[in-house]
Order: sequence, then C-alpha cells, then structure tokens
Amino acid sequence: MESSDFVWTADSFGGVVQKAREAKGLTQQKLAEGCGISAMYVSQIEHGQRIPKLGICRALAQALALDERRLLLLAHRASIPKEIYDLLMDNASADDEEQLSEQLSKILKLADGLPEPYKTHLAKVWEQEVKFMCENLLMTK
Repeated sequence: MESSDFVWTADSFGGVVQKAREAKGLTQQKLAEGCGISAMYVSQIEHGQRIPKLGICRALAQALALDERRLLLLAHRASIPKEIYDLLMDNASADDEEQLSEQLSKILKLADGLPEPYKTHLAKVWEQEVKFMCENLLMTK
C-alpha cells in the first residue's frame, strides 16, 4: 500500500482529512491557513462535527494532495444511498465509455426507485459534482 493510499483507510471524511494532514506534517492551524478557514473549523471537520461545502472540500483536497472527486464523494457519502455510492466508488476510474454508460444506467435506475426527497437531494449533489467536473475540464484546457 502506498503512503497516499494509507489516508483512505480512515473510516470517515474527517479521519481522511486528519490522516492526510498528519502525513504531510501539518498542524490544524497551518492547514486552516492554507484553506482560508479557521483551525477550529478544521478540528470540527476532523471530529465529524462539520462536513464542508464544495469550495472547502476542494481547498482541503488541494492542500492535502488528495483526489478531489474521491474526497467529495466521501464527504457526501451519508447523503447518497449506499448502492449508488458503492457504484460510484467502485467505478470511479472507469475509462471505457461502454462501461461508464452501463454504470450510469444502473445509477439512474437505482435513483429512480428512491422516494422524492432523496431524488431531490441526489440531484443537488450530482449538480455540484457536474459543475465541479466541468470547471476542472475548462481549467485543464
């Protein structure tokens, strides 16, 4: 297991942030300064008291050299039905278009069976993820 993989063995979003911070030799204060937040906020994240919004997740991922997409999925894991989360994580690196189309089809079928409040929430999470992906695509071109 590579040292970068070690941080993902934590059982929570906050645990991953804490392991990554410690692996980089950063204090909560230094991480906070690099992300434009307070050390108290970092502490709350690490202890599972706060789940940051998209911008802070991005800043944390950048400061800790973590995969942004994976960190965002972990941050919102509690609000995504387990089956859909598992599909997204299992195929997070799918390169084959046919496999990706099949994966999306499965996800949409699962989402269609959810009660309305979950569909609405899931749509908001997906909207954030798509915006994030499009912004990154534009930045790399």
